[in-house]
Amino acid sequence: MERYANLFISFSLLFFFLNYSLFVCKSMASSLQLNHDQLNIMANLSNSLSPNSYNNWNTSDPNPCLWDRVICSAGPSTVVTGLSLSNLSIPTAANVGDFFSILCRLDTLQNLDFSQNYIAMIPDSFFSNCTGLSGLKSLDLSSNELTGPVRNFSSFASLETLDLSYNSLQGTVETQLSSSSKLKSLNLGSNLLMGTIPTFVTDGRRVAAFEELVLSNNQFTGTIPSEIFEHENLTVLDLSTNSLSGTIPEKIGMLSNLNALDLSSNQLTGRVPATLSNITALFQFAATRNNLTGNIPSITKFLSSLDLSYNNLGGEIPSDLLASPNLEYVDLSSNRLGGAIPTNLSIGLQWLLLSENLLSGIIPTSIGKLSQLAYLELDNNNLYSEIPSQLGNCSNLEFLDLSSNALYSELPKEIGNLQKLEVLALQTNNLSGEIPVEMNELQSLHRLNLSSNSFTGEILPTISNLRQLFYIHLQHNKFYGSVPDSINVLVYLNELYLGGNYFNGSIPSSLGGLQYLEILDLSYNNFSGNVPDSLSNILSLTELVLSYNNLSGVFPPFSSSVNVVTVGNKNLIILNGSAESNSPGNDVFVTTDSSKRKIQVALVVVSSFVAGFSVSFLMSSLT
Repeated sequence: MERYANLFISFSLLFFFLNYSLFVCKSMASSLQLNHDQLNIMANLSNSLSPNSYNNWNTSDPNPCLWDRVICSAGPSTVVTGLSLSNLSIPTAANVGDFFSILCRLDTLQNLDFSQNYIAMIPDSFFSNCTGLSGLKSLDLSSNELTGPVRNFSSFASLETLDLSYNSLQGTVETQLSSSSKLKSLNLGSNLLMGTIPTFVTDGRRVAAFEELVLSNNQFTGTIPSEIFEHENLTVLDLSTNSLSGTIPEKIGMLSNLNALDLSSNQLTGRVPATLSNITALFQFAATRNNLTGNIPSITKFLSSLDLSYNNLGGEIPSDLLASPNLEYVDLSSNRLGGAIPTNLSIGLQWLLLSENLLSGIIPTSIGKLSQLAYLELDNNNLYSEIPSQLGNCSNLEFLDLSSNALYSELPKEIGNLQKLEVLALQTNNLSGEIPVEMNELQSLHRLNLSSNSFTGEILPTISNLRQLFYIHLQHNKFYGSVPDSINVLVYLNELYLGGNYFNGSIPSSLGGLQYLEILDLSYNNFSGNVPDSLSNILSLTELVLSYNNLSGVFPPFSSSVNVVTVGNKNLIILNGSAESNSPGNDVFVTTDSSKRKIQVALVVVSSFVAGFSVSFLMSSLT
């Protein structure tokens, strides 16, 4: 009882403290009172916007400091210092011209966020003659519909942060920001800007001391200018998704404060500069989807993320490249890397993507030490190895793709320990033996692909434990036995490929309960008996492949939207329009069940005609 009494007292004190804090905050806010001029300015600002926007701005209170999205600060006098008008769906049709004209009178404003609206036009006067906002430090106009060139921001001498990303700005960037000497963060990403990369260096003089420069997803061309490396305070440089050519300059190593560098999706050539290893602050480097060549230098001593995928990098992976204790994400896929996978691996790795290379040798057992590993892709290489049992120690693994190698032997039962595994792709290898029963413990599994191996054995009824399965691909193996009825418990199943095995017995009617099934492939097996009528009740079904079995009986009618293949079942009577068959000599075609009687009547008429013709012919011969 004493424990509960203490707990009650604790909660009572906490409740009192929270309410008292809220009371104090409200009291402080309500005590902030603007002068007459600022009250008028704020009232006019709210009236200048459309009703749909200021309804979300809470302009009903007489004190603007209590409005949503308004920040006031107290000093010698209370003033408005911040407006956050993001995501109010303000259209150009609103009286935006008046809004920006009035805004220029709010000379205490330091931060303005006007992002995520639908503004296509801002008056020229806002940029050229808005002297009242000379103290503005942060301006966010991102995610609007602005067009035309980047404007001249000469009115905003104090500007430190400018975000114009996700608009439709066009033209080149040259001297428009030459008067913004205090600018530290500039984001022009996701526009239609062209020309060469602006250096913001004029006559050897830096326009601004940039710390963040984002020019990604535009149409910039030419090389990476060496002048850009004179901004020694840069912490973020993003030039990705442009049409830049040439090499990555060695001088990039001069940016000693750089934290993140993204040069992805350009047309860069040459080698990865070894000078990147000199940048002790660098934790993220990406240059995916370029034409980089040569060996990868040891540049990961300080990195946590490295993405060099989709290039033409060759040679072996340096033995220490994957060993840095800071390293969490590595993507080297789709290159021409050869040799063995290094055994010295960082225990902090969460993503290791080495697919589509020329790697050979074994899967190192040291992977089993990567307790944080979530994604492992080694597919489409030349690995000749067993799957190490130590892989079962990677308890956080969610995605495992070892497909299209030369892996052999049986699956280790330890794979059943991977309780978080969602995707298991082992297709196109030389794996054999039975699927270990422990795999039925993978209750998070969505995709299972074991196709094109030499697996044997039966599908156990306990497959029903894998209730999250969307895709089962077991085709082209040596599985046998019947398909268990319990498979109908897999209610989310979308694709079931069992073709090219030795399955026998009848097709279970319980498959008709898989109402999300789109593809069912049972071809090239030894199934016999009738095709269950229940399969025609699967409304989501688009493809049914039953070719080359021993099926018989009358094939049930299917919707015309279902592509049905039944060739190679000589005793199967096919309903016309329900299946494609390449054995017309063995199939009798009828249209629907309702038309059977009509065809039977037609057959009687034809038989009578043939019989009458025969009698007449015989009588005439006798005479």
